[in-house]
Amino acid sequence: MPLGSYGWSGWDLIRTAPLDHIGILLLLIGGVSVLLGAITSVFRVKNAVYLILVGGILAVFGIPVSIGSSLSYGYYTCLVGSILCVISGVVGLKTLPSHISVKRAKKVGRKVIAVTAAVAIASIITGALAVHSSKEGLIGVPKGHVIVSRIYLKLEASQVTLRVDNFWSLGEIDNILTNNEIPIINVVTPYNMAKGQITVEIGRDVTKERIENLIDNKARVLSVVESVSDATRDEVIRTLKMRVDPYGTLGSQFSAVGGNLIRVQIALPVDNVIELLGHQGQLEMFIENKLVLSSDDITSVGSVQLDVESNSYSVPFDLSQNGADKWASASAGKADYPTAIYVDRPSDETILLFDEGLLEELQGMTYDENRKMFYLPSETLGENVMGGVYLRVTSVKTNVNTLPPETLEFLREQYGVKTRILLLGKKGDFSENVLSTIENLGYPSPGEVPRLPNENSIDWVERACGLISAPTITDAVAGKPLTSLVITTGGNSDAARKRAEDLRNELSQRLPVGISFESSEQFDVSKIPPPPTHSYW
Repeated sequence: MPLGSYGWSGWDLIRTAPLDHIGILLLLIGGVSVLLGAITSVFRVKNAVYLILVGGILAVFGIPVSIGSSLSYGYYTCLVGSILCVISGVVGLKTLPSHISVKRAKKVGRKVIAVTAAVAIASIITGALAVHSSKEGLIGVPKGHVIVSRIYLKLEASQVTLRVDNFWSLGEIDNILTNNEIPIINVVTPYNMAKGQITVEIGRDVTKERIENLIDNKARVLSVVESVSDATRDEVIRTLKMRVDPYGTLGSQFSAVGGNLIRVQIALPVDNVIELLGHQGQLEMFIENKLVLSSDDITSVGSVQLDVESNSYSVPFDLSQNGADKWASASAGKADYPTAIYVDRPSDETILLFDEGLLEELQGMTYDENRKMFYLPSETLGENVMGGVYLRVTSVKTNVNTLPPETLEFLREQYGVKTRILLLGKKGDFSENVLSTIENLGYPSPGEVPRLPNENSIDWVERACGLISAPTITDAVAGKPLTSLVITTGGNSDAARKRAEDLRNELSQRLPVGISFESSEQFDVSKIPPPPTHSYW
């Protein structure tokens, strides 16, 4: 864990101690003095070594002037470097007496110069960065304000223990779960031939009833526990660090809490952190409501580019040979049919709950009462498109004050099969009666998908369902074993470019499990009273 109280970079002297401006100036003056002393010693300037000694002393005194209870890498570097300067200056003084030969003086002087020049430059750079940090502050944060976010993430994973009498049934069970979008990501406990038991890790929250319904009589489900293995948690933390702090400059801190929570603390506004962390990066591509491709079929993700034909920013990606064959088989004879491309689509165990007043806003999208899904008709997708697209998330309507009888009955029937309620909006948009009724039915506290500023109703629903694009299959790609495909993000605006860049990051740094936000908070550390200061002396 990096040093520093609030998770900033250990090289940022302003935000980790903090160091006051007197200390910074002493550090800078001392560093410059040492460097001048080292350079002038080359030209045998009389008494130049005093500059080294005095500069080292100034730098040493500058470091602990206002040091707090938290130290940093930068402090240790400057402290050690400054002490070395003092030592070098003392050693240099011994070369001044006339009884020491010129040859020996030169020999000692070269060593002095090599050491002092290096530490002097380090002191100058570190001090200059500290001054710059104190003037500029964090990006996007007013001078004098240091924003820190603390977020708790839930890893949506389950460990399933099965009793399998026939070892050869394991492969069939794996195929069944994968085809139903419940992938096995890890074997927690290998198959025990004597007991006929195996424990596997599923990259999402599932119920015992759901697994039993899928595998039927091929195995007995002994237990399903919401938990994540250490190996999976470590992989998630590594990936999330690459997303938010790839160069370690923000001093991000990730720590495990309990069985399936991760605490994240970083010096960024909370909205920025949520935007960077809040996606698993799980891609799915459907044709006629049948899953064709998933993230497992992607071998690499290319850089964002502006597609000439569509004049839209796009993300190219390469497929495995197996993925190319699956595309060729599924798209054969499907020219002019739409595809539905999702990233982080809510799991099949999720119910999207929306205010029925939204239906009056929708233009170009409908709601199918029987299927309980939103629907994009062909005329919305373009000219001569063969069929529309169902958004593959079970959705039910309510009003803001109370759950309608048919919705209440549906939620009762689905309890056990469905495990999660997702609100289209904030919890504050729904009455306490609606929220308490959901929890009284046995469902956990619902998640939420707030509406973004200036977001239209169709974009809002599509985002909640994870739909990012619905391109039409052309004759050029239908039935072809393509090893490269492209996802467009709509338009050539800065917003479209950012969507493409975010999509690329999500696909190239995808997580093995789903994640959700349990809680988040943001505070201005500059308003927190500093720790008591003390001196080394």
